[in-house]
Amino acid sequence: MVQEELEGTRNLNGLYGKQRRIVEGQIANLDEIVIVYGSIHDAKDEIDILEGLVSSIGEDLANFDSYMEKVISLKEILK
Repeated sequence: MVQEELEGTRNLNGLYGKQRRIVEGQIANLDEIVIVYGSIHDAKDEIDILEGLVSSIGEDLANFDSYMEKVISLKEILK
């Protein structure tokens, strides 16, 4: 009788151990998901910054072209 109870307890502990390992695996998977999500979020921030820089450069180039047209016009006038 005692032997059967010990065997039952061992089996139950084994099942709890398997369940614990499954839960630990799920937690590890969630950790990976959080890390990937954070990386994606960081990359999006970097892309937003890059888009802002590209837009700014485009505006600066448009302003530079306008500035150069004025300079050329002034050179023509001063000739």
